[in-house]
Amino acid sequence: MTSTKQAISQPLVAKKMGLTNDSSSRQSFDRFGDDLSELMLSYLTFEDKLRHESVSKQWHQLIPQTVTDIRFDEKFLQITDNSLTALLSKCPNITSIDISLLDFTKDYTYSFSSINRYLSILSLIIRYCPQLRHIYIDRNVGTNNLVSLYDIIDELVPLFHRLNQLIPEYDRLFTVFAEQLQTIQVKDQVFKLLNKVLIKHLKKCTNLSTFSDSVPEIYRQLTIEPLFKRLKKLEINVLNKKMVNIFQDIVRLYGKQLTVLYVEIILDEISDHFKTIMTGLSQMSQLFDLNIKLNDIDNTDWTQLSQLLPPIGHNCYRLKRLTICLETNEIDDEIGSNLLKSIFDNFKQLKRLFLIEKSRNGIDLIGSDDNHQMMNGFKQLTHLSIISKKMSTTDHHFISNIVANCPRLQYLEYTGYCIDSNGLQSLSQLPHLRTIILNNVCNADLNAIQNCRKICKVFISGENNKLL
Repeated sequence: MTSTKQAISQPLVAKKMGLTNDSSSRQSFDRFGDDLSELMLSYLTFEDKLRHESVSKQWHQLIPQTVTDIRFDEKFLQITDNSLTALLSKCPNITSIDISLLDFTKDYTYSFSSINRYLSILSLIIRYCPQLRHIYIDRNVGTNNLVSLYDIIDELVPLFHRLNQLIPEYDRLFTVFAEQLQTIQVKDQVFKLLNKVLIKHLKKCTNLSTFSDSVPEIYRQLTIEPLFKRLKKLEINVLNKKMVNIFQDIVRLYGKQLTVLYVEIILDEISDHFKTIMTGLSQMSQLFDLNIKLNDIDNTDWTQLSQLLPPIGHNCYRLKRLTICLETNEIDDEIGSNLLKSIFDNFKQLKRLFLIEKSRNGIDLIGSDDNHQMMNGFKQLTHLSIISKKMSTTDHHFISNIVANCPRLQYLEYTGYCIDSNGLQSLSQLPHLRTIILNNVCNADLNAIQNCRKICKVFISGENNKLL
């Protein structure tokens, strides 16, 4: 009797689980809901999504709806207009377009046809991407390598005229989408094709939340009424007196609303205004993520750097991510040590700290034993990166203090300093460590890293950056 019940129940169970060959049963992938399918598809690249359209009818209908961003590269220059039209027309939810990767100047003979192709792509974007919110443009598109072709400049005159035809197409792009754009990111320029277009339309981008450019005249538009009340993220290069004045106006107008700021300060011409710029940063109380890149050609008085950082740490109480990159010819080890001490003393609220130095001879950021004790209070730190060009020996106490004072650390990048087996053994005690990047590991037993239970990514190199 029992065997009979089992013989009857097994086909019923198999049918309920969808394991039978019954034609009326739903396909295996159709049992997944749209929400779960969208989650699975979110891990695929744009190309992989298109390849998997034939997995099931559900995915065939769902994939075009999940495509929200496209990054155009050189492959798109080979696609016909009909194919690209079909692609864009069936993906109605595209909100982000990145056309900054297109480079069609590698071969001069194809420049004319490539520029025509680029114009066609812009036209199709305007027509078939009504939901566009974010746009990334390379202002040099079609011109990156033309500067090196000065010896045939007479032959390039028609090409320059063709490039000028990009301006009305850009004008159409911003005319259609200006009021709904949230992100505008423009790379550095050689030929300023976009200046007039951006200056004309930037005032209309009232929903702008992220902006990046490198031209003072365009940043001046940010300081003219009406203001951009939704602006949260800004990337700016302060390289001359004009940009210092613009930066002061931006601090005055947007200092209480910006949450993410990437600022590159080129101190060669404005070293006298360094204090003014750093004081302006300390007035931006709502900052969550601050990235400071200091570029110096002449030798600046770096001693004031460690003195100007404490007001930023005290006033920007919401700051959770700090990146400082030093690119200079010469700087003393003592200044690097004071910099680290100033950060450890005044930025206890940080969750992510990235220190990068790219000086000619390298500097020792770790410094004296006093810095080893300064990490007390960094209990919230989850990401730590200390990168130095100067190869030196690390005191084991500094690694021990990282382990003792940063129990939540998930990401550690520590390059330029020699680490032995004791250091690796200490790092293995971090319970949440997932990514570790180390170079200059000396005579260490790598098996110690296996004790990190959550480790996902490991990159360890020895002397001369030889991968271990």
